[in-house]
Amino acid sequence: MKQFDEAMIFGEDDFSEQLENVIKPWIHNNLQEGYFHSEDGTKIHYHFALHPQERASVVISHGFCEFVSKYHEVMYYFYQMGYSVFFLEYRGHGFSQRYVEELDRVYVRDYREYVQDLHGFVEQVVKKKSRTDTYFLFAHSMGGCIATLFLEQYPEVFQAAILSAPLLQMNFRDVPEWAVSLLVLWSRIARWDLRYVPGQKGFDNVYVFDTSSCTSEPRYAYVFSERQREPHYTSYGGTYAWTRASIKGIKRAHRDANKITVPILLCQAGLDGMVKPAGQERFVQETKNTRLVRFEDSKHEIFNAKVDVRKPYYKEIFSFLQDCMPQDK
Repeated sequence: MKQFDEAMIFGEDDFSEQLENVIKPWIHNNLQEGYFHSEDGTKIHYHFALHPQERASVVISHGFCEFVSKYHEVMYYFYQMGYSVFFLEYRGHGFSQRYVEELDRVYVRDYREYVQDLHGFVEQVVKKKSRTDTYFLFAHSMGGCIATLFLEQYPEVFQAAILSAPLLQMNFRDVPEWAVSLLVLWSRIARWDLRYVPGQKGFDNVYVFDTSSCTSEPRYAYVFSERQREPHYTSYGGTYAWTRASIKGIKRAHRDANKITVPILLCQAGLDGMVKPAGQERFVQETKNTRLVRFEDSKHEIFNAKVDVRKPYYKEIFSFLQDCMPQDK
């Protein structure tokens, strides 16, 4: 078993060099991809890397408007620690099937559809390709809400889960809740399903690191360049349908939280401007086995924070996974 060493976490100044000389060659040599069909027939794209001495498998549940390139570094670290890694692109993201023409407009009718995607991925791909029968779930933001709903519906699949800045309460900033409720109700009556909600828009090729969700600019720059390179990676703005689905999904996640039986590590970002911490703290109270760790100096994307945040972040993650391994592993 490889022991975690903070020195393996790449810093800021050398990220571009490590990306070109270490991470990209690893991707080329190890990362494979494919497609499967979700339970309703939707075609879903995925990636995976099988470790030859696999200790367990880690399934990554990504956030709103995200895609595989954003997790290249994350996947590399899991692999280096002995885990096979599996990544699906949810419907409406990346190269998975979409139900709107614009590649940058995110639409879904219900989070149950995302849960179907994740369940189909586990059953059709992960379980068939993994070399062990131990599965862990790593989920960020929107993917954290999806993961929570999955764990409530399928409590026996994963050994444990890591929720990184999970979407368990939306942040509407200065807009009062009653105004949001009225607007969401009217959007259904007016059939605004495909319209952007206020504050959302399509990808405009504008570099906005200062107002982004990460504090490591080299990592922001890489993700931005990937959006520019590949049109399928330009998912960028939420529709009214996606917003309504998110609100309902969050309510269900809290309502059934007591159905979750596995240990959970919840990583909270102290400078999060995308989700409200109160929802995460409420979730901790609603579940029996959730431990919250707060990273004060991080924005929403903790895995794209500066190195002084990411080192303790990954230390918590790998210590947690080690503690959750079956005793005979």
